[in-house]
Amino acid sequence: MARFRSTQYSFTRGEVGADLDFRSDIALYQSGAKTVSNMIVLPQGGLQKRRGFSLVANTPNAVRVTQFAFNDTQEYVLVWYNQKLEIIYNDVSVFNSATDVYVVSTKANGTYSASQTVIINGTTIPLTTGTDVASAVIDINLQTGTTGVSATNQSGYLQLYNDASTSSIVIGSGTANAGLGLSADTYALMTVPYTTAQIAELNSSQKFDALFLVQKDTPPYQLTRGVTNNAWTLSQMTFDSIPFHRFNITQTLTPSATTGSINLTLSGSEDYWTSNHIGVRISVNDGYVQINSITSGLVAVGTVLSHLTKTALASTSADETWREEIWSAAHGYPRTATQHQARLVFGGTRDLPQTLIASSTSDYPNFDTDTTDDDRSYTKEIGLPSVNTIRAVVGRNDLHIFTNDGHFVINGDAAVTPTAGRVLQQNSPGITNIQPVAIYQNIAFISDDQKTLQLLEYDSDVFQYKSSNLTTLSQDLLNSPTDMTYLKNYLNTQTNLIFIVNTNGTGVVLSLDTEKEVFGWSRFETTNGYFKSTVEVADSLYVLVDRLASDGSTLVTYLEKLTEDAIYLDHYYTGTSVSAKTNWTGATTLANQTVSCVVGVNSTDISNSSVHNNVAINGSGNFTTEYNVNSIAVGHAYTATLETLPFAFSVNGQLVRGERFRIVGAELRLRNTKYAKVGSYIISNKRVGSDVLDTALPNMDDIFKVTLSSVGTNQTLTVVSDVPLPMQVNGLTVEARFSA
Repeated sequence: MARFRSTQYSFTRGEVGADLDFRSDIALYQSGAKTVSNMIVLPQGGLQKRRGFSLVANTPNAVRVTQFAFNDTQEYVLVWYNQKLEIIYNDVSVFNSATDVYVVSTKANGTYSASQTVIINGTTIPLTTGTDVASAVIDINLQTGTTGVSATNQSGYLQLYNDASTSSIVIGSGTANAGLGLSADTYALMTVPYTTAQIAELNSSQKFDALFLVQKDTPPYQLTRGVTNNAWTLSQMTFDSIPFHRFNITQTLTPSATTGSINLTLSGSEDYWTSNHIGVRISVNDGYVQINSITSGLVAVGTVLSHLTKTALASTSADETWREEIWSAAHGYPRTATQHQARLVFGGTRDLPQTLIASSTSDYPNFDTDTTDDDRSYTKEIGLPSVNTIRAVVGRNDLHIFTNDGHFVINGDAAVTPTAGRVLQQNSPGITNIQPVAIYQNIAFISDDQKTLQLLEYDSDVFQYKSSNLTTLSQDLLNSPTDMTYLKNYLNTQTNLIFIVNTNGTGVVLSLDTEKEVFGWSRFETTNGYFKSTVEVADSLYVLVDRLASDGSTLVTYLEKLTEDAIYLDHYYTGTSVSAKTNWTGATTLANQTVSCVVGVNSTDISNSSVHNNVAINGSGNFTTEYNVNSIAVGHAYTATLETLPFAFSVNGQLVRGERFRIVGAELRLRNTKYAKVGSYIISNKRVGSDVLDTALPNMDDIFKVTLSSVGTNQTLTVVSDVPLPMQVNGLTVEARFSA
């Protein structure tokens, strides 16, 4: 039998679809794989097992996460609930029932370790190793001076009080912590006007310390951070002027007088006025009226306004061209927002889905369109016969307008003004409700069919933008996506990631480097949980995850973060102790579950860990290791999998497929790897199994040969890491025998 070898040098295309599994004749085949799960495609060509998601906060019933960037060093995670908002900074909530006080970690039997910390108004107060409660009270009170917070020793427990009222201050989770002696007094979240359904449609644009929030059924709001981390305000935006539009084109409007309180009477018999018109301003007979009440469907009562240069109406005659404010409860509010050429730009409303509205230059509250001066507000319309509902607007060099049916731009080479700038359709499909992400001068978006990820680029040959489908070769990965974010240079691997959440709770990750033509797909799946929403904040990837509780059916929502530490567990807790021990506490959200565990012996650096047997967490979040260790991490283990595409061998210069052959061996180029498994063959510098390891495994960085034996016509090779240890596959060679 002839002996043949096939080498795969790169995996830069990541997971590709089943429809490509016989295309061994094309170059892309040589850099793809059948399955890439819980691994990251490196632009250099290898596949690296992803690191774990650490637990940040318990966020029950949270709906979505978004970002607030106060400056280049202070960024916040906004956690949205039904009509509530929580704000996370440095992985701690900024809200509290009384003052901004958080106690992190738990009491350690009368003394406190260096890892236990008090955070008050953003100031960290460290407690030295072995500090007893009395000394901790002195340390805290010396440093809290004017914060209105005092510490006392209550029967051996550290107790924090809110000024002279001596009522307990609760920790950031909003629940009692018996180990710290704190009573339960849940901290208050910020009240917001958005329901669960509306949060899914919420869009925003930020300028300095103000985040402008828009949703089609809610007036625009502004979220503002004050002087300190816990000083936040949410208020409805006020405008000096709003554009007017002729919504009712069939009825004339007759005012009863030209000043003061007047009646506004519509012609005909068809009711039009509703309670949603109360507060709306009307432009009629060259003047302005604000509606105060509704008498009937045909008669409204209002007050003539002194607005702009007008102080009275010109006459009491019937007006055929009367107009209403362009957004209101009666006709809906802006759907999306951005900034372009020093203007605040709103895209689409419920009743004017194709209309773009921009503020006056450098004057965001002013949407006056009564003049055509270049710096005045403007409105632009997508003038096509088909309905193009604006779903996103993105201000770059050009102003990009994304609709359900296509992509449009207003060219930014010259200033866009009331009389200059045309809406031009481009060569791209429509967009879903998920907001696009900007990648330098490119924009990535999910198409309206929810099946493809598109990358928008400028084509200088035809002088317009066009998009390319990044899922052509991996058509099975997107499954009705619900959220998307972009993470730059994760873990200093030069890897840029687009993370997409599917409706089934799986994550899909695209590693991309457009210059090097790296577009590598992989899947992220988490044990015992489902991804729900995602955002990038401070160069970290945050996710909301629904996880099964210990009863196996109840779902609880948590905020978690993709770590850069060498920990390969999800929803994990860590702990360290200078003195090695077996008894550990604090894993409260894993209570009554049996989970995976890694330990550090003679080291408080958990990244240099070894695998311990699974541990059972009791109802209080406590557990025991089988021997004394100095550091631990417990959480949900996950499996990383690489399955190659079916092998093709070159015989007499021709690629052969369909022949029956026997795989007799493989050589794997591994780097930064402690454990890998090929079939039943384990590659490890030390045995991993049911026996406890008491020393850390060294990293492997070499070519490893394994002996295999499998026969078939369409064979693949599967490499697995099913223990919480690192693995990186840079390439592989398979050796086979068959009759030529």
